Amino acid sequence: MNRGASPRGYAVPFFALGAGSFVALYLPQPLLPDLDHQFHTPPSVTGLVMTAGLLGFALAGLLREGDPDRTLRRAMWLVAVGSIVAALSPALAVLLVARAAQGVGTGMLIAGGLAEVPRRLPPTATGLVTAAMISGTALGGLLGRIAGYTGIFLTWRGAFVIGGLLLLVMVGLSLRTLTRLAARSAHPRTSPVSGPAPVSIILAGLFILFVNVAVFDLLPYRLSAAPFGLSIAVGDLVYLVFLVSVPFGWAAGWAIDRFG
Repeated sequence: MNRGASPRGYAVPFFALGAGSFVALYLPQPLLPDLDHQFHTPPSVTGLVMTAGLLGFALAGLLREGDPDRTLRRAMWLVAVGSIVAALSPALAVLLVARAAQGVGTGMLIAGGLAEVPRRLPPTATGLVTAAMISGTALGGLLGRIAGYTGIFLTWRGAFVIGGLLLLVMVGLSLRTLTRLAARSAHPRTSPVSGPAPVSIILAGLFILFVNVAVFDLLPYRLSAAPFGLSIAVGDLVYLVFLVSVPFGWAAGWAIDRFG
């Protein structure tokens, strides 16, 4: 394999792809109180802003895949356009549609990126690169929360714009790098494997998403209530555990490639 196109060289751009893809998904969480005030809705209704994104994310798995490169770029722009529409939303209904579009685009980026790993790399290198991308989603979730807090200074509309810009920079650079690496690689790009996903994989994704939503979306609210009484910002510190998953994810991927 040519220099600069080693399998491990793919780990960083796939990590950036995972991180950039997830920035928009959890960005609105710190903005929900502002959205309550803006649209004069109760928290139970405003919370649909998060639900719409997650539903879109799930529905993306039902879409048929086309050209991989084109799909990833279209997904990137779908999330970016969704960010702009969200920032300009005159009503909650418009915001929900924008969030659903963001969710679909995020799902397409993650599914498309993970599908690209075995197509671009030999089996002995897919563990590390796949783990790198999954680790990136954890960091992206944390970055999304941080971007959401820019709403304190830029309003909630500005926070959506910031999230869209972060996505374009991170995902755009990663896709550009992956294209350059593929041109240098001696490993032939393989065709996608067709067929339904195993039930075990579907159930694993369901339970992982359920735990993620239950813990990291609801726990900050629980910590802000009695008897804890923590501010939302302090309660959100639970998201710092995402940082732990980054090195452990890379280590797991290395172990998979090394020991099987």
